[in-house]
Amino acid sequence: MASSFDIQAPVDGVLVALDAVPDPVFAEGTLGDGLAIDPLGDTLHAPCAGEVVQCARTAHAVTIRSAEGIELLVHLGLDTVNLDGAGLKLLVEVGQLLEAGEPLLRFDADRVARQVMSLITPLVVAEPAGWKLAPFGAQRSGETVRRGEVIMRLEAPAETTTESSGEGTSAMAGPQATREVTLALAAGLHARPAARLKAWLDAPVVA
Repeated sequence: MASSFDIQAPVDGVLVALDAVPDPVFAEGTLGDGLAIDPLGDTLHAPCAGEVVQCARTAHAVTIRSAEGIELLVHLGLDTVNLDGAGLKLLVEVGQLLEAGEPLLRFDADRVARQVMSLITPLVVAEPAGWKLAPFGAQRSGETVRRGEVIMRLEAPAETTTESSGEGTSAMAGPQATREVTLALAAGLHARPAARLKAWLDAPVVA
């Protein structure tokens, strides 16, 4: 397994530290760690190779899952869900396999910019799958980058070895609890309610 996983700039733009994004859902890291970019183009491209696992009905966000299990949310602008797809065009669909750099969505930059809080586009590692975000991109906040340039890097999880027996062994000790939630929402779950749900799921289970 590779020791690092690179995430590329999805568009030419200016890097913005995630904690500087003017939206607390992203700035506080509720949905995960990451970085943002203020785009200087009108098309977002895949920042890594993987499978499209979610496309917002309103065409403003795409989630990609890599072969390593890392899930990356690419969210065009802030409050763009309120556009209901106006000025946006998805170029991919759920289940599609992508190479890094393939187009994800196109947007009318002037039209969208006039109607939303900001075009700043967060790239959030929604599921790190054990990988750790390296102190690589945040230190470059304010830099102008070109599409395809590496802006984030994740480091592989430490190798763990388990001695297997005829009955098998568990990698985790102590009591465990799981919660399963089914959401009957055709459009998926947007960032703010998703953040509230995540906080609820992360809350300690009281016996």
